This record gives sequence, structure tokens and C-alpha cells, in this order.
Amino acid sequence: MTPTFIVDTREQKPYSEVFDRLGHKYNFHALPVGDYSLAGYEQVFSLERKSLGDLIDSVTRDRERFERELERAKAYKYFAVIIECSFFDIVNHNYISQIAPNTLLSIIFHWNVKYNIPFLFVESRSGGALAVIKMSQAFLKYHGDENAEY
Repeated sequence: MTPTFIVDTREQKPYSEVFDRLGHKYNFHALPVGDYSLAGYEQVFSLERKSLGDLIDSVTRDRERFERELERAKAYKYFAVIIECSFFDIVNHNYISQIAPNTLLSIIFHWNVKYNIPFLFVESRSGGALAVIKMSQAFLKYHGDENAEY
């Protein structure tokens, strides 16, 4: 059985073109937390997509809102933040912001520990789409319907 992805209606850059190209089914619905989930697992599994610019906004001007989301996500069986850049994009300050790389990385790693939520550097948009697909399949394998095929 092929899973149906749920894409949050507020997601500004959905991976729908990748899902279409690879033949994955998806629907748009408002999600309580995150940007991507699986049909039937919206209350226990979710993934948040962040471009580097989105991440910087979430650490700076939208910090309180994003930390509230991380707090809600702690209740999920699995939640992760997918960052569409490399670790070295931050280290080398390959972004436009006054926030220092060391500060940005420190916040990310502290949130990783504080909320017990992984932040995954996936290099690019295509890496992000692949991460959503593969982590969703892994979630179903370990936490989904035991009769499903992956």
C-alpha cells in the first residue's frame, strides 16, 4: 500500500512536484503541527520543512511562535525539522542575516536537546523531498499498520 502524504495548506513551497514526478499520492489539509504528515497519522507523525531563510526567521523574529510549535510537537511519536541547506552553509555564513553562525547553530542544537526533536540538514530542496518520503516510509515501517507494504 502506498501512503498518502498530507501537506499542510499553509506550506508555501510544497514538494508536490516531486510527489507528482515519483507517483506519490498527496492531499492538502491543515495540519496541527508541521508541514508534512501521512493520512491517518496526522496526530502522531509530522515533519517541518525549513529553507535556510525560514530557519533564520524561526530563530529570530518568529522565535516565540516556532518554539510553541516545537512544544506541541513533543507530544508526537515522531517529529523532525528538515533544513534545506548544509551545516556548512551556516558555518560559512552563506545567508543574509546579522545572526552569527555560532549563535544560529547553538540555538538549533539546544532546541534539538530541549525538545528532543532532530534538526536534519538535507543540503537542498530535492534532499528535503527525499527526506520526507524516506522518513515517512520508515515511520510506517516501525509505527504503522503491520500489514502495510512499503
